[in-house]
Amino acid sequence: MRMNEVILEKRKALNMTQEQMADCLGVTAPAVHKWEKGISFPDVTILPALARLLKIDLNTLFSFEKDLSDAEFNMFCNEVVARIQAEGYDVGFTFAKEKIQEYPNCEKLIFHLASLLDGGLSIFCVEESEKYSNEIETLYERAAKSEDEKIRNSANQLLIYKALHKKEFEKAKKLWEKLPDPVPDKKMIKATICNHQENYEEATKLLEERLYGLATELQNCLVNLMQTFEKTEKVEEMQFCAETLKCHIDNLGLWQYGKHMVDYQMAVTRDDKEGIAEFSRKMLESMDEEYCLQDFLLYRELSGKKNSDLSMMKKALEKSLQKE
Repeated sequence: MRMNEVILEKRKALNMTQEQMADCLGVTAPAVHKWEKGISFPDVTILPALARLLKIDLNTLFSFEKDLSDAEFNMFCNEVVARIQAEGYDVGFTFAKEKIQEYPNCEKLIFHLASLLDGGLSIFCVEESEKYSNEIETLYERAAKSEDEKIRNSANQLLIYKALHKKEFEKAKKLWEKLPDPVPDKKMIKATICNHQENYEEATKLLEERLYGLATELQNCLVNLMQTFEKTEKVEEMQFCAETLKCHIDNLGLWQYGKHMVDYQMAVTRDDKEGIAEFSRKMLESMDEEYCLQDFLLYRELSGKKNSDLSMMKKALEKSLQKE
């Protein structure tokens, strides 16, 4: 919350008029009006008196908050998405930048808003995307200096993909060198501890979470391998990889959209127009089907729907398919 908003909110909470506040501080009512509109700010000499009058400290008046609450963080992220959808990418982008300026030291906010804006660039086919992309890259670079290892590593990974997109291969290699070596899986270790303590419910949940994570990682690996075989025109290997991937999706209870995407990619490779149309339809249909992790026998302790809101993704897919 900005200073003008604090003044307005606290004055109203005290049932005080602008005229009454002005009289107490020895200023004019129009001056108070300008403070609350953010047109001007109180003189530094009256700030202590203003804070006492509003029954707050100077930190509150200046909005000196160490960090965002989880509720505020989620609210800002949702607001960015809502503004992009309702008013356009530039409006959402501007709002995100304002929030980052308001909380310049909140690395979690910087990284997640940068990720949202980055995803929006491809989903909404934004004009002059390069201008926005450069600013987003700068935000990733700020996040990559974070003391939080998870934020720092995630930002560096996304910077690697940015560098690869620009064919800056040496930069990508240097960023890769900053990533940590694999460490023993903490969830697996904790699950072992829980088993020894006969806390089987917690152990089951941890192991199911890890299984789902590994299944997703393996799916991504197979997708990348299939794409590599396509680029090197290794058709037989690509076909085998595609069949392996589809079996993997079935065997480990992953979202069926992935299977249709594989079939679609194979149809594109073969220039099979009927197949392209069929699997495009199936991809869109799968987005309307509810996918719940708990429906799969090995994920019963997990919770949450994994495709609860795919409206943005579906619009983007429909748009790209229309172009083809």
